[in-house]
Amino acid sequence: MLRLVLGLFTTLRILIGETASKPVILRRDRRLLSILLRPAEAATRRLIVIAARHMECVPSKDKAKERVPAFPLIDPRKDFGERSRQPKGPGPRITVLGVDHREPMPEKPPRLDDDVVDATRLLRRLRSIQAALEDIPAQARRLVAYQSALPEAKRLPPMRPGLPPGNRQRGRHEVHEILNACHGLAQMALDDLWRERQASGVLRQ
Repeated sequence: MLRLVLGLFTTLRILIGETASKPVILRRDRRLLSILLRPAEAATRRLIVIAARHMECVPSKDKAKERVPAFPLIDPRKDFGERSRQPKGPGPRITVLGVDHREPMPEKPPRLDDDVVDATRLLRRLRSIQAALEDIPAQARRLVAYQSALPEAKRLPPMRPGLPPGNRQRGRHEVHEILNACHGLAQMALDDLWRERQASGVLRQ
């Protein structure tokens, strides 16, 4: 997994260029890299879940390191709520001296694949994944501490129900195969933990 992430990092650096003062790439390239980052994050999250399954909350003794964006420990949840639909058409209605008319809305320029766009967020996400993969135990301690600090009613499982984020059946890449393997292992680890707690009587209390 780390090898794949470092490969994405190298690709992004090549696309940006060594002498660039600002990280920008073509929109098409940002979209393609973003498609691979989502399953990479989900796979990393499952490795953290596996490492954290038998951990207890203890104070962290890690020394201060270079500041890296914190890796998101919880899967993004799907929004099943109904989205409000605004009526399409011309712009806001304006009434002047009893005359009702609509002000035309300015048209947005089309988004083209050859547009140059900012790649700062991509770089941050890649740094976050790399840092997490290089120290999975520290991320596992983060997860245990985060969950322990919340009331039980507000704790979200790190893995959302159903298929993992970034899963896809068509146009698959190596990262999707890694995600499937990590997802299966994480589910097995959580099932084993649940059976252990049930056998010890923790779940009956």
